[in-house]
Amino acid sequence: LAGLILDVFLPKAYSDLLMDTLESVKGLVDLETSITEGKPEMRLIIDRQKAANFGLTPYQIGQVLRSRVEGVVASQFRRKGNEYDIKIMYDKKYHDDLKEVSAMTITTPMGEIPIQNFVKDSIAVGPVKIDHEDNYRVVTVSGSIEGRDQGSVARDVQSLLNTIPKPADFTVDLAGGYQQQMETFRDLFFVIILAFVLVYMIMVGQFESFKEPFIIMFTIPLALIGVLWMLFFTGTTLNMQSLLGVLLLGGIVVNNAIVYITYTNQLRREQGFACMDAVVEAGRVRLRPILMTALTTIFGLIPMALAIGAGNELRAPMARSVIGGLTVSTFLTLVFIPVLYTLFERKKDKACEVPATKKQ
Repeated sequence: LAGLILDVFLPKAYSDLLMDTLESVKGLVDLETSITEGKPEMRLIIDRQKAANFGLTPYQIGQVLRSRVEGVVASQFRRKGNEYDIKIMYDKKYHDDLKEVSAMTITTPMGEIPIQNFVKDSIAVGPVKIDHEDNYRVVTVSGSIEGRDQGSVARDVQSLLNTIPKPADFTVDLAGGYQQQMETFRDLFFVIILAFVLVYMIMVGQFESFKEPFIIMFTIPLALIGVLWMLFFTGTTLNMQSLLGVLLLGGIVVNNAIVYITYTNQLRREQGFACMDAVVEAGRVRLRPILMTALTTIFGLIPMALAIGAGNELRAPMARSVIGGLTVSTFLTLVFIPVLYTLFERKKDKACEVPATKKQ
């Protein structure tokens, strides 16, 4: 179901209570339960003590009743290549008349004894079907979500479930679309972290240093600030698409810092610039390519972010994440990365210290 499912290992009375309670949750509609009205059935309850007095077990009694009512396959009839089972069973009247079933006799060590001597018969209402999951009996209460995001509805449902007392040994679990969403988020968070680690390892190999890639990786937290701001101001939820945008940012936002750090190192190593002079000159020279790279990406994603065109409303959160993260990280990188670079270089290069102003 496209919505929320509650796996409830409870009888019908408790599922009806859940149905009545969950109707108050805003955005949760079309509530249904897998338990339907039962149908009348004949029940034979064995008195174990009396059966033992006759030298019988409940299993033996059940096997006899099943063979007489349901039948036993004695052989098969073959005709024109087709096989048909031949069943031996009692007459149909024993299937429908409870008195006739109770009057059946069963062979015991003491002779033929009517079943009614150790079996109590009754008419009761039984379930139409019984669902099981992991050997547990399961009742499913399902509903659809309308006008709200799945996460907020699930939180409201969980808070209500915490207020409803549960019988002992019974459990209530959120499943369905919400469970799949949580599993997807966990997998995606792992992929994002793995992507950042791989990006860092690749840069370590390129720069042959652990320090400079570490400085560059600080652009990612700056991008996350922009992502959260953009999602907040546009009213976009943190969903699968927006997290995919965060994953894309892991490879995009580091480019600006790479361009800046690479040129700074080039000025210092090849042209002999002092640390502070290299930091200032790299910021001036690389400002234009950094802005061009960021702006082309941002303007290219604007139509998708505005959900222009059929189907783009599904991809809009991803575009908004990239635009917000790239916008903030671009401008903060031009300020934060030079400062962080000078802090790391100051310990080994006195030229990176900002000269103090002389007092007159």
